[in-house]
Amino acid sequence: MSQDNVKISPELADNMDQVFGEYGWRQVPVNKEGEKIMTEEVNKEIVLDADIVEEQHKADALEVASTTTLNTNIFGTTNPADFVAKSQEYAKALVDVVETQNLFALIQGKKYVTFEGWQLLGSMLPTAITPQTEWTTELRDEATGETLGYKTRVVAKDVNGNERGAAESVCMYAERNWNGKDANALMSMAQTRASSKALRMALSSIVKLAGYEPTPKEEMDGVTAENNFNSNRNYQQTQEPVQTSNTAQAPAPANNGQATEKQINFIRSLLNRNKDHEIWQDKDRLNAINNGNITKQEASQLIEALK
Repeated sequence: MSQDNVKISPELADNMDQVFGEYGWRQVPVNKEGEKIMTEEVNKEIVLDADIVEEQHKADALEVASTTTLNTNIFGTTNPADFVAKSQEYAKALVDVVETQNLFALIQGKKYVTFEGWQLLGSMLPTAITPQTEWTTELRDEATGETLGYKTRVVAKDVNGNERGAAESVCMYAERNWNGKDANALMSMAQTRASSKALRMALSSIVKLAGYEPTPKEEMDGVTAENNFNSNRNYQQTQEPVQTSNTAQAPAPANNGQATEKQINFIRSLLNRNKDHEIWQDKDRLNAINNGNITKQEASQLIEALK
C-alpha cells in the first residue's frame, strides 16, 4: 500500500460529514498494518462530548428530584381531588380511634384532640409526619436570674425530611397547673405543646373534617374538660318505691342496667359519622351519652337508629 496521503476534496468531506456525522470519520495518514489509526485529536473531542452529556444528565436528575420533593402534599400526590378523597378517608379512620380510646377533651361542648391523637394521625400518613425537637431553652428573669420556665422549638417532618410544620411553645412556673413542679415536667410539657402545634400546621384540615376542633387539647391547658368519663361510672339509677303490698316485686329486666363502656364508645363513633341525624338537636341527650348516663336498652335503640 502506498504511504502517500490520500487527498480528499472539500466537497467530498462535506458529503462525508452529512452521512457519518461530525465525528463519524476523519482523514488520517495511511499507517502501516497493525498501527492505531485513531488520532489523538479525535479521542479528545469524543471524551469532551461524553463529559458534557454526563454533566447534563446530572443536572436533569437534580431538577427532577427537586420537583418531586417540593410539589407533593402530605399524601404524596399533586392531584387536588386525590387530596380531598384521602383527607376524608383518614378523617373517618381517625374518628374510630379517637372516639374508642377517648383521645379528646370535651370543653364547652366542643371536642379537642389530644397530642396522642395528633401523633397517631401523623403516623398513619404514607409520608409519616412526626415531630422532632430542635431545641429546649431555659427562660430566666434578667434581674434575679430566677428560672421562669422553658421554651421549646419543634419541627414536624415527613419521612423524606421535608418540613411540614414548625412551632415554638413555653411552659411557665407561673401557670396554675405547673407551679412547684419539677423542671423535667415543664420541659416535657413545653415539648408536647410545641409538638402538637407543629403537627397542627400540617394536619388541621383532616382533624376538622373528622368533626373536631383544629386546636390541640394541650393548647387549652388550664380549662377543665367536661368528659371525665371514668368519674361517671358509678351513676345510680332511681330506686323504685317500696312496695306496701305483699305482692312480690318483679325483677327489673336485665337490659335496663347502665350502658357499657363499649356501647357508649360505639354510639360516639356512630354520632360522628351521622352529623345530620336529628339527635344532634337534643343537647340533653348528647350530654347524657357523653356522661354515660343511659341504660343498655337506650344504648341498643340508639345504635339501631344510627346504623
